[in-house]
Amino acid sequence: MEVHQSEVRDLLRASKTFLQPAELPKAYGMRIAVLDDSDPNRDFVCSAVRALGHGAAEFRRIEHLAQLLDAGEKFDIVVAALSGDRHTALSNARYLRHIAGMSMPVLLMLHPEQLRSAETFVMDPAIDFILMPCEECEIVARILATTINAAHFHRASTRLVFGHYLFEPRFSRVSFHGEKIRLKPREFDLALFLFQNAGVAQPRDVLFKAVWPEGTWKAGVRTIDVHVSCIRRKLKLNFGDHRGARLSTLHGIGYLLTFFERQEDAVT
Repeated sequence: MEVHQSEVRDLLRASKTFLQPAELPKAYGMRIAVLDDSDPNRDFVCSAVRALGHGAAEFRRIEHLAQLLDAGEKFDIVVAALSGDRHTALSNARYLRHIAGMSMPVLLMLHPEQLRSAETFVMDPAIDFILMPCEECEIVARILATTINAAHFHRASTRLVFGHYLFEPRFSRVSFHGEKIRLKPREFDLALFLFQNAGVAQPRDVLFKAVWPEGTWKAGVRTIDVHVSCIRRKLKLNFGDHRGARLSTLHGIGYLLTFFERQEDAVT
Protein backbone atom coordinates (compact mmCIF):
# COMPACT_ATOMS: atom_id res chain seq x y z
CA MET A 1 0.00 0.00 0.00
CA GLU A 2 1.32 3.42 -0.98
CA VAL A 3 1.92 5.89 1.86
CA HIS A 4 1.90 9.60 0.97
CA GLN A 5 3.74 12.43 2.72
CA SER A 6 0.43 14.02 3.80
CA GLU A 7 -0.56 10.76 5.50
CA VAL A 8 2.72 10.69 7.38
CA ARG A 9 2.17 14.26 8.61
CA ASP A 10 -1.34 13.29 9.76
CA LEU A 11 0.10 10.31 11.59
CA LEU A 12 2.66 12.52 13.32
CA ARG A 13 -0.06 14.96 14.43
CA ALA A 14 -2.25 12.10 15.65
CA SER A 15 0.62 10.72 17.73
CA LYS A 16 0.50 13.81 19.95
CA THR A 17 -2.78 12.60 21.43
CA PHE A 18 -1.95 8.89 21.14
CA LEU A 19 1.18 9.05 23.30
CA GLN A 20 1.16 9.82 26.99
CA PRO A 21 2.48 13.34 27.85
CA ALA A 22 5.63 11.88 29.46
CA GLU A 23 6.53 10.24 26.15
CA LEU A 24 6.11 13.32 23.94
CA PRO A 25 9.60 14.83 24.42
CA LYS A 26 11.20 11.69 23.02
CA ALA A 27 8.78 11.52 20.10
CA TYR A 28 10.37 14.63 18.61
CA GLY A 29 13.97 14.16 19.62
CA MET A 30 14.77 10.46 19.46
CA ARG A 31 18.24 8.95 19.22
CA ILE A 32 18.09 6.35 16.46
CA ALA A 33 20.83 3.86 15.60
CA VAL A 34 20.98 3.03 11.88
CA LEU A 35 22.90 -0.12 10.94
CA ASP A 36 23.57 -0.89 7.28
CA ASP A 37 26.77 -1.88 5.48
CA SER A 38 25.57 -0.13 2.32
CA ASP A 39 26.51 3.55 2.31
CA PRO A 40 23.69 4.64 -0.08
CA ASN A 41 21.03 2.72 1.86
CA ARG A 42 22.29 4.00 5.21
CA ASP A 43 22.34 7.58 3.89
CA PHE A 44 18.77 7.12 2.65
CA VAL A 45 17.50 6.01 6.06
CA CYS A 46 19.48 8.63 7.98
CA SER A 47 18.10 11.34 5.71
CA ALA A 48 14.55 10.22 6.51
CA VAL A 49 15.33 10.13 10.25
CA ARG A 50 16.94 13.57 10.34
CA ALA A 51 14.12 15.07 8.30
CA LEU A 52 11.89 14.32 11.31
CA GLY A 53 14.24 16.17 13.64
CA HIS A 54 15.70 13.02 15.20
CA GLY A 55 19.35 12.19 15.70
CA ALA A 56 20.85 9.34 13.65
CA ALA A 57 23.93 7.40 14.74
CA GLU A 58 25.38 5.52 11.75
CA PHE A 59 26.94 2.06 11.92
CA ARG A 60 28.44 -0.05 9.13
CA ARG A 61 29.18 -3.12 11.26
CA ILE A 62 27.06 -4.77 13.92
CA GLU A 63 30.17 -5.19 16.09
CA HIS A 64 30.56 -1.42 16.39
CA LEU A 65 26.94 -1.04 17.50
CA ALA A 66 27.34 -3.96 19.93
CA GLN A 67 30.37 -2.32 21.53
CA LEU A 68 28.40 0.83 22.35
CA LEU A 69 25.31 -1.03 23.57
CA ASP A 70 27.37 -3.30 25.77
CA ALA A 71 28.97 -0.21 27.32
CA GLY A 72 25.51 1.03 28.33
CA GLU A 73 24.67 3.35 25.40
CA LYS A 74 20.92 3.72 24.86
CA PHE A 75 18.92 4.41 21.71
CA ASP A 76 15.19 4.97 21.31
CA ILE A 77 15.12 2.56 18.39
CA VAL A 78 17.55 0.50 16.31
CA VAL A 79 16.91 0.42 12.55
CA ALA A 80 18.99 -2.33 10.97
CA ALA A 81 19.57 -3.99 7.62
CA LEU A 82 20.93 -7.51 8.02
CA SER A 83 23.00 -8.79 5.10
CA GLY A 84 23.37 -12.39 4.01
CA ASP A 85 20.90 -15.18 3.30
CA ARG A 86 17.92 -15.74 5.55
CA HIS A 87 19.83 -18.01 7.92
CA THR A 88 22.66 -15.50 8.38
CA ALA A 89 20.19 -12.65 8.73
CA LEU A 90 18.22 -14.58 11.35
CA SER A 91 21.38 -15.28 13.34
CA ASN A 92 22.30 -11.59 13.20
CA ALA A 93 18.76 -10.62 14.21
CA ARG A 94 19.02 -12.79 17.32
CA TYR A 95 22.41 -11.30 18.09
CA LEU A 96 21.02 -7.80 17.64
CA ARG A 97 18.12 -8.51 20.00
CA HIS A 98 20.57 -9.79 22.63
CA ILE A 99 22.83 -6.76 22.52
CA ALA A 100 19.94 -4.28 22.32
CA GLY A 101 18.13 -5.83 25.27
CA MET A 102 14.46 -6.69 25.40
CA SER A 103 13.24 -3.14 26.01
CA MET A 104 14.79 -1.40 22.99
CA PRO A 105 12.52 -1.45 19.89
CA VAL A 106 14.12 -2.82 16.73
CA LEU A 107 13.04 -2.25 13.14
CA LEU A 108 14.59 -4.71 10.68
CA MET A 109 14.96 -3.80 7.01
CA LEU A 110 14.52 -7.07 5.12
CA HIS A 111 15.00 -7.89 1.47
CA PRO A 112 12.58 -10.08 -0.54
CA GLU A 113 14.83 -13.15 -0.36
CA GLN A 114 14.84 -12.92 3.44
CA LEU A 115 11.07 -12.48 3.73
CA ARG A 116 10.28 -16.21 3.58
CA SER A 117 11.31 -16.60 7.21
CA ALA A 118 10.08 -13.18 8.33
CA GLU A 119 7.86 -14.70 11.00
CA THR A 120 10.96 -16.05 12.74
CA PHE A 121 12.38 -12.55 12.99
CA VAL A 122 9.49 -11.37 15.14
CA MET A 123 10.87 -12.58 18.48
CA ASP A 124 8.88 -10.21 20.66
CA PRO A 125 6.29 -7.43 20.29
CA ALA A 126 9.06 -4.80 20.32
CA ILE A 127 10.57 -5.95 17.01
CA ASP A 128 9.19 -5.15 13.57
CA PHE A 129 10.32 -5.39 9.97
CA ILE A 130 9.89 -3.51 6.72
CA LEU A 131 10.47 -4.78 3.19
CA MET A 132 13.20 -3.00 1.25
CA PRO A 133 13.46 -1.10 -0.99
CA CYS A 134 10.71 1.28 0.07
CA GLU A 135 9.74 4.93 -0.09
CA GLU A 136 11.12 7.44 2.41
CA CYS A 137 7.66 8.19 3.76
CA GLU A 138 7.11 4.51 4.54
CA ILE A 139 10.33 4.40 6.58
CA VAL A 140 9.12 7.46 8.50
CA ALA A 141 5.71 5.94 9.23
CA ARG A 142 7.14 2.57 10.27
CA ILE A 143 9.70 4.10 12.65
CA LEU A 144 6.95 6.06 14.36
CA ALA A 145 4.63 3.03 14.52
CA THR A 146 7.38 0.82 15.96
CA THR A 147 8.23 3.25 18.75
CA ILE A 148 4.55 3.74 19.62
CA ASN A 149 3.89 -0.02 19.73
CA ALA A 150 6.98 -0.64 21.84
CA ALA A 151 6.07 2.13 24.28
CA HIS A 152 2.62 0.66 24.87
CA PHE A 153 3.96 -2.89 25.15
CA HIS A 154 6.54 -1.99 27.79
CA ARG A 155 4.32 0.38 29.77
CA ALA A 156 2.81 -2.51 31.76
CA SER A 157 6.13 -4.28 32.38
CA THR A 158 8.58 -1.55 33.33
CA ARG A 159 8.67 -2.49 37.03
CA LEU A 160 9.32 -6.01 38.33
CA VAL A 161 9.44 -6.52 42.10
CA PHE A 162 11.22 -9.41 43.82
CA GLY A 163 11.08 -8.96 47.59
CA HIS A 164 12.75 -5.59 48.19
CA TYR A 165 14.51 -5.62 44.80
CA LEU A 166 12.97 -3.53 42.03
CA PHE A 167 13.97 -4.24 38.41
CA GLU A 168 13.13 -1.82 35.58
CA PRO A 169 13.96 -3.66 32.32
CA ARG A 170 13.18 -0.67 30.12
CA PHE A 171 16.03 1.26 31.72
CA SER A 172 18.25 -1.71 32.71
CA ARG A 173 17.98 -0.42 36.27
CA VAL A 174 17.75 -2.18 39.64
CA SER A 175 17.32 -0.84 43.16
CA PHE A 176 16.99 -2.17 46.71
CA HIS A 177 14.70 -0.30 49.11
CA GLY A 178 14.92 2.70 46.76
CA GLU A 179 18.73 2.65 46.61
CA LYS A 180 19.91 2.40 43.01
CA ILE A 181 22.50 -0.26 42.22
CA ARG A 182 24.71 0.20 39.18
CA LEU A 183 24.96 -2.88 36.96
CA LYS A 184 26.51 -3.26 33.53
CA PRO A 185 24.03 -4.26 30.78
CA ARG A 186 25.06 -7.93 30.73
CA GLU A 187 25.08 -8.08 34.53
CA PHE A 188 21.55 -6.67 34.58
CA ASP A 189 20.29 -9.23 32.04
CA LEU A 190 21.87 -12.08 33.97
CA ALA A 191 20.57 -10.86 37.34
CA LEU A 192 17.04 -10.42 35.97
CA PHE A 193 17.09 -13.92 34.49
CA LEU A 194 18.20 -15.40 37.83
CA PHE A 195 15.53 -13.50 39.78
CA GLN A 196 12.82 -14.46 37.29
CA ASN A 197 13.84 -18.11 37.68
CA ALA A 198 14.42 -18.14 41.44
CA GLY A 199 14.27 -21.55 43.07
CA VAL A 200 15.42 -23.35 39.91
CA ALA A 201 19.02 -24.49 39.49
CA GLN A 202 20.56 -22.83 36.44
CA PRO A 203 23.39 -24.68 34.65
CA ARG A 204 26.03 -22.44 33.13
CA ASP A 205 25.12 -23.42 29.57
CA VAL A 206 21.50 -22.36 30.19
CA LEU A 207 22.69 -18.97 31.46
CA PHE A 208 24.87 -18.58 28.39
CA LYS A 209 21.97 -19.29 26.02
CA ALA A 210 19.64 -16.96 27.92
CA VAL A 211 21.92 -13.93 28.20
CA TRP A 212 24.83 -14.16 25.76
CA PRO A 213 24.39 -14.00 21.98
CA GLU A 214 25.18 -16.92 19.73
CA GLY A 215 28.82 -17.28 18.75
CA THR A 216 30.30 -16.29 22.13
CA TRP A 217 30.38 -19.72 23.75
CA LYS A 218 34.15 -19.88 23.48
CA ALA A 219 34.31 -17.25 26.21
CA GLY A 220 34.08 -20.20 28.62
CA VAL A 221 32.57 -20.73 32.07
CA ARG A 222 34.92 -18.10 33.50
CA THR A 223 32.77 -15.40 31.89
CA ILE A 224 29.69 -16.61 33.78
CA ASP A 225 31.62 -16.92 37.04
CA VAL A 226 32.99 -13.37 36.80
CA HIS A 227 29.56 -11.88 36.08
CA VAL A 228 27.90 -13.86 38.87
CA SER A 229 30.60 -12.74 41.30
CA CYS A 230 29.89 -9.09 40.39
CA ILE A 231 26.13 -9.56 40.72
CA ARG A 232 26.51 -11.27 44.09
CA ARG A 233 28.72 -8.45 45.38
CA LYS A 234 26.69 -5.53 44.00
CA LEU A 235 23.27 -6.90 44.96
CA LYS A 236 24.60 -8.29 48.25
CA LEU A 237 23.42 -11.85 47.67
CA ASN A 238 25.98 -13.55 49.95
CA PHE A 239 24.96 -15.70 52.92
CA GLY A 240 25.66 -12.97 55.48
CA ASP A 241 24.00 -10.05 53.68
CA HIS A 242 20.45 -10.66 54.97
CA ARG A 243 18.69 -8.96 52.06
CA GLY A 244 16.10 -11.65 51.53
CA ALA A 245 17.79 -13.30 48.54
CA ARG A 246 20.81 -15.56 48.22
CA LEU A 247 22.81 -16.62 45.15
CA SER A 248 24.43 -20.00 45.76
CA THR A 249 27.06 -21.82 43.71
CA LEU A 250 26.20 -25.39 42.78
CA HIS A 251 29.61 -26.92 42.17
CA GLY A 252 29.84 -28.72 38.87
CA ILE A 253 26.39 -27.47 37.83
CA GLY A 254 25.82 -23.71 37.98
CA TYR A 255 23.91 -21.36 40.26
CA LEU A 256 20.72 -21.13 42.30
CA LEU A 257 18.98 -17.97 43.52
CA THR A 258 16.60 -18.40 46.46
CA PHE A 259 14.48 -16.07 48.57
CA PHE A 260 14.12 -16.20 52.34
CA GLU A 261 12.37 -14.16 54.96
CA ARG A 262 14.49 -11.42 56.44
CA GLN A 263 14.45 -11.24 60.22
CA GLU A 264 13.23 -7.61 60.18
CA ASP A 265 10.37 -8.61 57.87
CA ALA A 266 9.21 -11.50 60.04
CA VAL A 267 5.95 -11.02 61.90
CA THR A 268 6.45 -11.30 65.64
